[in-house]
Amino acid sequence: MKIAQFYDKNRIRLGIIDADSLIPLDFQGEMIDFIKKGSDCKSSGKSIPMDRIKLAPPVSNPSKIVAIGLNYMDHILESKGEIPKFPLIFAKFPNSLIGHNDCITWDVNLTKKVDFVGTFRNPSIYMKDGNEVVVEIEKAGRLVNTYRAI
Repeated sequence: MKIAQFYDKNRIRLGIIDADSLIPLDFQGEMIDFIKKGSDCKSSGKSIPMDRIKLAPPVSNPSKIVAIGLNYMDHILESKGEIPKFPLIFAKFPNSLIGHNDCITWDVNLTKKVDFVGTFRNPSIYMKDGNEVVVEIEKAGRLVNTYRAI
């Protein structure tokens, strides 16, 4: 099941993506609320064609975003880098999240090189078919073995 956040007027709602349409859910809250509550939701209306939907970021207002750089071979090759011996861990700001097909903009006076997943359109990047994954970590942990972490 694919659950997405989408814009409905001036608020974010949840819906289930079903092929080329989205079925709105009867849920008050955003994705992180849905994950924490783990609730079953009912649809609240007719399905809407995806070409009439503006998707919101996968989550809203996360407390932190931890990212791993050069985490797949195609990206390593396109950056002409070497396979890292250790994970390249870095943080992103919560306001850096965007929805599918949204543009990332930046001041070209600050930098002309921006790392991204998507198709380049200077001075913006059009995020399409990117390889980003969002994971909500529900409990604090340290030195947790793989079996317990999953």
